[in-house]
Amino acid sequence: MLVLPVLLMQVFLLVLLVVLLVQLVVLMVQLVILLVQLVVQLVVQLVVLLVQLVVLLVQLVVLMVQLVILLVQLVVLLVQLVVVLLVQLVVVLLVQLVVVLLVQLVPHSSQKWRLTATSEFPVPSY
Repeated sequence: MLVLPVLLMQVFLLVLLVVLLVQLVVLMVQLVILLVQLVVQLVVQLVVLLVQLVVLLVQLVVLMVQLVILLVQLVVLLVQLVVVLLVQLVVVLLVQLVVVLLVQLVPHSSQKWRLTATSEFPVPSY
């Protein structure tokens, strides 16, 4: 008679063990699912961050190219300014040379310039 309760107890324990094992498997599967979700989320976030980084790098390159363009324009403007200043200097020097040559052509005697009356420019009388 004692054999039947012991046998029932063993069956009960075996069923309990199977139930616990099934619960353990279910928990393990849930854990794996959560880990996969976490990894997927991390990978997605990493890809998004990498894309944002690439976009920022492209924007940086564009800004650097614009800066180089502006610097080239500045150099061109400076060269134009130097050319204009040199042209003005040459013009001033040429005018001064013409003035000096004209002064040298005028007689150096003690003659004074006299205004003579013409029909176009009469000399006023006082």
